[in-house]
Amino acid sequence: MASEDLSAAAWLACGAEAYLKRRFTEAAEHFEKAAATDPESAQAHLALGAARLTLYRRRPSPVSTYLFATRDFSERELAVHQENEKAILDEQNATNWRFAENSLKRANQLEPENSLIVEYLCALYFYWKDPLDKDDRVNEAKQWLERLLELEPQHKYANFQCGLVLMAKARKLLPNYGRFPPGPELDLPSDRMKARPLLEEANQHLERALALHGEQTAASFLLDDVTSMQAYIEDPDLAARDLRHKLGESFNRHVQGKKTDTQAADSATITFSLSPDALAEDRKRPFPPNPWRIPVT
Repeated sequence: MASEDLSAAAWLACGAEAYLKRRFTEAAEHFEKAAATDPESAQAHLALGAARLTLYRRRPSPVSTYLFATRDFSERELAVHQENEKAILDEQNATNWRFAENSLKRANQLEPENSLIVEYLCALYFYWKDPLDKDDRVNEAKQWLERLLELEPQHKYANFQCGLVLMAKARKLLPNYGRFPPGPELDLPSDRMKARPLLEEANQHLERALALHGEQTAASFLLDDVTSMQAYIEDPDLAARDLRHKLGESFNRHVQGKKTDTQAADSATITFSLSPDALAEDRKRPFPPNPWRIPVT
């Protein structure tokens, strides 16, 4: 049988095989043929959306983070890097991201009760990136997360991601939170008041995630961050002094060469390892993968 005569199911199988071998562009091509062969197949549109979202998240970088870490860049080099990054994002937002949105929305039209399709739409809007780094699409992500909770009130990741989205919205209203010395942006009292209900709602979602699934979603770490942001809203000056004190202690430990256990509050980098349960879950559903753990490297 010629490849052009394959069924939608056969194209889906070819695409899944290519995806698992990390040939993501080839996988997307197979899924496109599956969707063209059977336009009413929600699974074909979901698979194509998943592949396109993967390609979007794996978009090329104009310069490696390793180079940034190993040498200083001139202002001109940084400007060139930023322009290149903006051009890449402009192109990716117009292609892979837009193609993923079209496919996933079509899949949702065909199967509106399919929670995995809804979850992919949540992730799609959450991971969208503005080339100018000024805008976001977290409001749309939250709308789909709320729909996901309607379909599955005890969904493992929906409450955690809702909390994360609300924290991101609050964080944009607090440009100097966590910064010492403060940046040029002003934290307006009116914006701090707008952030308060967002953090209260984030706290509710994260508490529910913790109650339902324990530490599997790292909700406790984000709850600590919510508490810190709430303290900042109440007294920004005190929060800045506390941060300065922590930075001073960290610097002194570094100078004195003391090795201490790293607390989350003192660390600039937090690394989460997947639990055995999470790894087993990923092995059970190799494709489409968990949308929050799409392979990006």
